[in-house]
Amino acid sequence: MPKDLWLNLATVDIQGRGLLVLVSPTETGDQIHRFVQRHGLSGVHHIAVLCEDVDEEAALLFAEGWKRTSVEPARDGGLIQWFIKNQIGQILELISRPSQSHNTFTCNNIRLLRSSEEK
Repeated sequence: MPKDLWLNLATVDIQGRGLLVLVSPTETGDQIHRFVQRHGLSGVHHIAVLCEDVDEEAALLFAEGWKRTSVEPARDGGLIQWFIKNQIGQILELISRPSQSHNTFTCNNIRLLRSSEEK
C-alpha cells in the first residue's frame, strides 16, 4: 500500500455494544492529514453501519444513487464490508460480522477503505 495511505489506528470495544475506531495521520501531507486540513478535527471520515445482509442493503442504497467503490464487498477475516459513496463523497461502510465477533480489521480491510476515498 502506498505510504500516503498509511494511518495510525486504535479500536475500542464499547462494552460489547459496538466499536469506536479512531485514526490519525502518520505524517504531514498524507491522505488522513489532508482530510483533517479540509474538514477540521471534528470531521467525520466515514460511518459504519452493521447490517445482516450487506448485499441487500447496498442494493437499496445503489437505487438511491449511492456509488460503489469496489465491484463487490470485501470478505475478509470474519468481516464483510462494502464501502460506498454518495454524490458529495461521503463514505458509508456497510459491515456484517456473520460470527458476531469483534474481529479487528486487517491490512486488507484498511487498504479497501483507503482506496475508496477521494484523492
